[in-house]
Amino acid sequence: MAERRCGGGRGGARGGGRGGGRGEIPQHEGAAREHDLRDVENDELRQQVRDLQRCLGQLETTTTETNSDSDLSHPDDDDGENPFGCAREHGGNGYYGVDPSRDIGMRIEIPEFEGKALPDEFIDWLNTVERVFNIKNISDSNKVKLVAIKLKKNASIWWEHVKKQRARERKSKIQSWEKMKKLLRGKFLPAHYRQDAFIEYHVCKQGALSVEEFTNEFDRLLMRYDDEEEEGQTTARYFEALRTEIAEVVQLQQYFSYEDVCRLALKVEKQLKGKKVSSRWSSGRESTDFRGG
Repeated sequence: MAERRCGGGRGGARGGGRGGGRGEIPQHEGAAREHDLRDVENDELRQQVRDLQRCLGQLETTTTETNSDSDLSHPDDDDGENPFGCAREHGGNGYYGVDPSRDIGMRIEIPEFEGKALPDEFIDWLNTVERVFNIKNISDSNKVKLVAIKLKKNASIWWEHVKKQRARERKSKIQSWEKMKKLLRGKFLPAHYRQDAFIEYHVCKQGALSVEEFTNEFDRLLMRYDDEEEEGQTTARYFEALRTEIAEVVQLQQYFSYEDVCRLALKVEKQLKGKKVSSRWSSGRESTDFRGG
């Protein structure tokens, strides 16, 4: 009898345990399900982030293609990238904002420079480069790269030598346009150029030249001399170089600038020529009348 009660107890305990187990979810199984739900939510968030990154990449690609400047793209850039392909904000490797040359509607390029020993030609090329940069709004570091592309023959050989020499001396790359311009001037502008320009400017005279021809030559020498001379000094030097009969009349007129003096000189020259023609015609007529009498 004792064994039966004991056996029934075991069976009842088992049955009761199983019956109670079917009515509730164990705690560890609930925690596992919550963890699975969080994993699903995290996966969805990661997918959304990937989708946003993909859209952002497509937007950047479209912006780059829209703002790219085909005039300045060059496959042979030193750093293996095209620094002129897109417009970027101030401080980046590109343009400063929008390229104004697009609004002009014409293609603007920097001319090539071969490094010939012609100082005036070099100065003219350098001035042209500066004017192009004023239109293009190119960042300073990219000015160096773009000018380097336009150096040909002797100038190109010299630039490659400069880069290799700086690398051997463990110096940094030239990334400033002002620094590059200084090196260019030191190489292709003779040391005596400024002295020669000073002398030519201060000894020039009108001589047999017309006022127009002389003014053009005077302006060329003035720009070649490239000194920060006040306008009053320039005007005085111009008066000194004019022929005396023209300068004396112009000085009696009212003028306010160097340009006014140049225009007055042209006018006086024209009047003097008219008087000479009239005088010759009158002299010839008087001579004819005398012979006829």
